[in-house]
Amino acid sequence: MADEQEKTLNWQSSLPMFRENELWLNDQASKGMIIKYFALDYACFVEDHSQNRTYKFVVISEKNAERQIRNIEHQGFIFVESYKEYYLFYTNRKYAYTQPRLDAEMTEFARKWFNWQLVRKYVGKLAAMLLFGLNLLLVRDVFLQGLMEISSIFSLSLLSIYMVKIINYLTECRSLIKNKKYYLTGESYVSYQISKKSHLNSILTITFCVLLGISILKYFYTENTHYPINEVRKVMPVVMMQNIEKDYNFNKEILPLQKTAGEENYATIRHTLLAPKQYMATQGVQYHFMNIHYYKVTIGTLAKPLARELCMDSIFIKSEDIKCIEYDDFDAVYISDDSWQKKVSVCKGKQVLSITYYGDRAIADILSEISKVL
Repeated sequence: MADEQEKTLNWQSSLPMFRENELWLNDQASKGMIIKYFALDYACFVEDHSQNRTYKFVVISEKNAERQIRNIEHQGFIFVESYKEYYLFYTNRKYAYTQPRLDAEMTEFARKWFNWQLVRKYVGKLAAMLLFGLNLLLVRDVFLQGLMEISSIFSLSLLSIYMVKIINYLTECRSLIKNKKYYLTGESYVSYQISKKSHLNSILTITFCVLLGISILKYFYTENTHYPINEVRKVMPVVMMQNIEKDYNFNKEILPLQKTAGEENYATIRHTLLAPKQYMATQGVQYHFMNIHYYKVTIGTLAKPLARELCMDSIFIKSEDIKCIEYDDFDAVYISDDSWQKKVSVCKGKQVLSITYYGDRAIADILSEISKVL
């Protein structure tokens, strides 16, 4: 025994999927791989000659374990090893549908155990993931903005991983219910098929990590995406703060707008699948400035909800503070006005432009300037 070389393999499916793992153990025994011990995630084998074994998992309460093991051994099964409530037996009988007879106590314990596994491991996790997805869609105020600005490849990768996780949980729930039926009724499962283990989730995760690495390298080794505002004006609509303030009586020595609205102001440009053209720019000086967000979206139906979301993109603004007003030049206009901050978001076709303004000019003046460029 000291010369035996052990080999550790992962289970065919998660351990509560008894039928798939039993058939897998039978197949390993026919190849000369005999299980020695196991845990929740793996099984340890030793090499031997090919054997015709039929393995059976039984869930047993620890307080009655010795008595239940003897009862099953009297039925012609040989005890192999246990891990927590999982007890593994085998028999040399030819047919794979051979099932130990369970007394009333074991049957009741197994029924409760299967129900608990279903709720704790699968239904609970599935509900948590669905609630997480709904929270992103219904609660988070910058969900659409995040989709517009995050690289499209990463967004699709994350969505794919999320959907695969949900599908995996649904599949496992269905399989666990099927295992419960076979286990409690003792029905024949000669036709039970081992489902092919899906590696799609692992592939998507690896792909996402590779793309993340490429993105980091690109961030450090590519040119800066900051451009002077006057250059951005040639290809995308930009509202200049100096136009809003053109008839306003201010002290130019304190607030040199002609300087801050020119070449020394920069915009950050991004390109994604959902918003091929977009930028973020800031003009002005401390306590008197303006932020601009512009998106030209690929899907026109996202324009209005994005405009509304941009209007409430602030911890100081609540949804009830946002007003939707009519304006002939735009499809939708959302505003929020308080004593120190004004937010205006408009959409026209597939274009969305949002301005956060810190100053004394009226919202009507801001809308007038937006209508000239959009």
